[in-house]
Amino acid sequence: MGRAQRLPLFYNGKLYTLGISGIVSAFDAVSGKLVWQKPAAAEHPFFGTSVSPVGDKGLVIVNPGDYGPLTAFDAHTGDVRWTAGVDSSFASPIIVDLDGVRQVVTMTQQDVMGVSVADGAILWRYPWVSQMTASAITPIVDGNTILVGGQGMGLKAIKPIKRDGQWVTELKWETMASLNVHRVTRCSLETHCSDCQSEQADSSSRSTPRRVRCYGWGNQGKLRMRLSSRRAI
Repeated sequence: MGRAQRLPLFYNGKLYTLGISGIVSAFDAVSGKLVWQKPAAAEHPFFGTSVSPVGDKGLVIVNPGDYGPLTAFDAHTGDVRWTAGVDSSFASPIIVDLDGVRQVVTMTQQDVMGVSVADGAILWRYPWVSQMTASAITPIVDGNTILVGGQGMGLKAIKPIKRDGQWVTELKWETMASLNVHRVTRCSLETHCSDCQSEQADSSSRSTPRRVRCYGWGNQGKLRMRLSSRRAI
C-alpha cells in the first residue's frame, strides 16, 4: 500500500489506509485480509499524499492523492459513489453538521469547500489560494464556525450559513495574513483560555523559539495568550 504519512481510519470493522503514492486500501480489522484496493494515479503528488480518510454514512471519503477531486468510496466494495471539486491539497477532510446538513469540509488548492455527504454536491466555497505549499492544515470546527490556517496566510474563522435557500460564507474574524501557521488545534491551557484556538508557528531551526498563540473563539479572534519555548533537540 506504500508508506503512509497520515493516520489510518478504523470504520465498521475495517481499517482504511491511504499510501504515500495514493493507493487506497481496505483491510479486515480482525484478520488483516485485504478487502479491496484502488491503485494510485499515474501522477503522484510531489510530496506524496498526506491525508487521513474519514468515514460516514457507509462511505470512506478521501483525497486520493492524484491532485484530483475529493472522492467517496463505498466502504464495503470500494466503488466510487461520488466525486467533488477538481483538485486537492494535503489537509485531511472533516465531517460536520452545519445548519442541519451533514457535510464534508475540505481544503483544495484554491478554496475551502463544504460538500454534501449524501450526494457529493458542493454546497459552498470560500477562496483560499495557498501562498506557499498547498494547504496541509486540517480545518477544525466549533459550532457552525470553521477555522482554517496556512503558511503565510494566518488564521480565518468562517461561518457557512444557508440564507434564502442558498449557502453563503461569512468571515467572522482573521489574524494578520503574514502569520506563518504550521498547526491549528483546540487548546485548554488554563481556565480562562478554555474557549481558545491555538496556532503554532514552528521554525525549521532548532535554535529558534517555538511560538504558540491562543485566540478566543467568541471574541473576534482576540489574542489571549502568547507562549514561547525552545525546541527540544
